[in-house]
Amino acid sequence: MSAAVRAVRWLWGEITAPPHIKGVMALAYVIATLTGLATLTNPPQSIAGEVGPVLAAVWAWSFIAGGVLGLATVFTPWWWAERTALIFAGTGVAVYAFVVLNLHLLAPPGSSRLTQVGIIGLAVCLLVLRWHLIRVYSYQPLSRER
Repeated sequence: MSAAVRAVRWLWGEITAPPHIKGVMALAYVIATLTGLATLTNPPQSIAGEVGPVLAAVWAWSFIAGGVLGLATVFTPWWWAERTALIFAGTGVAVYAFVVLNLHLLAPPGSSRLTQVGIIGLAVCLLVLRWHLIRVYSYQPLSRER
């Protein structure tokens, strides 16, 4: 086994259990950050044009704050800080969902934003799942394995 493979295995072992969930959440936080940056620098005109640049900036900054804070804390035992990240990201999702749902309800017949609403629902499921996994303690309990 090469030194690089051993190093990767060691690093993976150092991530507190369950490492696969934390890896998925890290990716979600990267996506949240990049989505926030994209929205801040180039807001979708089909939505920002309807609700204004201020509301688009609110959900963009919420995604950025949640993503950056989440990425900084997901591999740490500081669950209280990651919960704060989830609140920021959840706020961004909630504002975006509210806007998209209103645009759907006010759209002319034949228009639909239900695909966007469905994808938003998937994001909500991910955030709620992580919240429930880390809601009980301020810090991750020590593993009995160590």
